Amino acid sequence: MSRVFFDSQKHALEKFAFTFATDSAAIRLEADKPRQCRMRFLIGGEPEMGDPRRFRMYPEDAALCVGNAKKRLSMQPKGGIPILFEHGWGMYGGKAGGYALDVYEEKGDLWFLALLDEDTWEGAVDPGLNWFGRSAGFSGWVDPDGFIRPADIFEGSFTNFPAMKGLGMVEPMAQLEARLSSRSFVAFNGLLVPQHLAAAPTGAPEGPRTPEAGGGDVTRNTSPDKASHRKEQEMNLSATTLKLLGFAEGEKPTPEQIETAFAKTLESAGKNRASSGSGAEGDEKPLSKGDVLDLLGQFREEDRTKLRDDLEAELAKRERARSIEAVILEAENDGFATAAEREDLRKDGELLGPERLKAQLSKRAPSAPTRRVFVPGDEATTFSTGTPGTGIPSDLNTLCAQASATFRRPRVEQYARQRGISVEAAAAELGVN
Repeated sequence: MSRVFFDSQKHALEKFAFTFATDSAAIRLEADKPRQCRMRFLIGGEPEMGDPRRFRMYPEDAALCVGNAKKRLSMQPKGGIPILFEHGWGMYGGKAGGYALDVYEEKGDLWFLALLDEDTWEGAVDPGLNWFGRSAGFSGWVDPDGFIRPADIFEGSFTNFPAMKGLGMVEPMAQLEARLSSRSFVAFNGLLVPQHLAAAPTGAPEGPRTPEAGGGDVTRNTSPDKASHRKEQEMNLSATTLKLLGFAEGEKPTPEQIETAFAKTLESAGKNRASSGSGAEGDEKPLSKGDVLDLLGQFREEDRTKLRDDLEAELAKRERARSIEAVILEAENDGFATAAEREDLRKDGELLGPERLKAQLSKRAPSAPTRRVFVPGDEATTFSTGTPGTGIPSDLNTLCAQASATFRRPRVEQYARQRGISVEAAAAELGVN
C-alpha cells in the first residue's frame, strides 16, 4: 500500500499533544552557550504508545513540520514557538519559560534548539529537579490507517504527567486541556478549588491564554462566543459531581447554575468547619491535608473516567467510519454504486449507519462495477475472461508460482556466484525450486 501524505484539500487538521517520559538522551546542552539546549519533542516512525491511539511520523511528515516551523520563526523569531508549562495550564498559566531558536529533524525525530530563562533552565535542565517530561503541541490529521500524523508543531511544553518510560501518548488538545484544568487549583474564600470553577468577580469567563512574543505576558480572548464555548467545556462535570452539588439525576444545569451551586457548597462547607472548630463562629478554616487529598483523589478519578470515555467514543467513531467505507467499497465492486456517489454515500452512512446503508444499497438495481477486485476462491471467474496468450497460465496457483520463481532467481544466482557452485546446486541448498 502506498503512503498517504497530508493534503490540505482532503485532510482536516486538529490540535493534538504528544507526550513521552523522561529521556536523558533527549536533552543536550550547548557548550559555551548559556541556557541553550537541544530537546527532542516528537519521535519518528511508529513509537509504542501507552494507550490505544497510534502515532506515526514519516520523514516527509517531519520535513513538513520543520518547513512550517521555520515559517513561524521567520515571521516571529522570538517567541514564535514558545516553551510552556503544561501547555499553558497550571499555576504558570500562559507564562513561557523560553522559546525555540530552531526546529530541525534528526534521524527521523523532531528537535528544538531552545533558549530558556534562568528559572526554567535550573528547574528543567540543569539540575532539572522540577520538570521531568516533555510534550509537543501540534496540528495533525488522521490517516486512513487510523494513525495520528503531525503537520505543524506550534509549541513545546514541560510536563510532570508524562507517559510511562519508553511509551508515548497522543491525545486531542481539547481533551488534554479539559483534563489538566481539573488539576489547576487556586485559593477561593480560604479553600483550594479547581481553577476553572473559581468564578471571576465579574462573572465573565476568561478566554484561552496565549504567550506574547518575547515574554511571559498573557493576552485574554474576550470573544463571547469562544468564551461561552470554553466555559461549557470546562463545566462538563460527571454525574457524581453534579449529584454532590445538589442536582437531580439526569438534570443538565447551565454553567451559571453549576457555579452558583459550587459557591453555595463552599460557603456551607466553610460554615460547617467553623461551627465544629474552636474558633469564632463564621471563621473559615482552610482545608486540612486529608481534605485536599480526598478532593484530589475525587477529581483524578473523574479525570480517568472521562479520559477513558472520550477514548472509547473516539475509537468507536473511527470504527464506524471504517465500516461505512467498507460498505461503500463493496457496493462499488458489486455494481450497486459508483465512485461519483461516494461523498453522498458517506453522508448517508453517517445518518443511517453501516448496516442500514448496506441494506439500502442492496435494494438498488446492479450495474457494471467500477473496478474489478480479486475475491479469494474465485480464480476461475477472475482468469477466465478472454483467452490467455501463449505461455500465460489460466489458474492462479501456477501464475503465483511463476512470479515467485522469477523474483527468487536473482538471489539464487547471486548465492551461486558467491559459493562458486551451479545455480541448480544453489537452489537445492536454499530449498527453492
